[in-house]
Amino acid sequence: MWKAMLAGACALAMVESSVLAGDGASENGQRAAVVVTEGLIAQVKTVLNLTPAQEPYWSPIEATLRDIARVQHATAATLDGASRKRLVSSAMPLLRRLDPEQKRDVMRLARALGVGSLAAAF
Repeated sequence: MWKAMLAGACALAMVESSVLAGDGASENGQRAAVVVTEGLIAQVKTVLNLTPAQEPYWSPIEATLRDIARVQHATAATLDGASRKRLVSSAMPLLRRLDPEQKRDVMRLARALGVGSLAAAF
């Protein structure tokens, strides 16, 4: 259960625009900068397939992601440790309420975003 929650938190924290176009790595093999966009926020919510009871727990995550996107747009900054920590904190209440199928989908998303091995380490 903790692995699924951590995978979800990692997935939400590591959302990358480059993953949509490829494998999440730049030409030199290094991880591309993390960029949070409206499209990625919508993708994460779609993958989660939230129930009506879970919907209220999405709002803090969405607000945090939008705030991160706003800062990134204004400053061209990447997702830093403090932002990741804030995002994980906002995601944990929802992640605790996911059913087994949602947890499986979160793990798939984590793998697609390139953080599956990180999540599995926990």
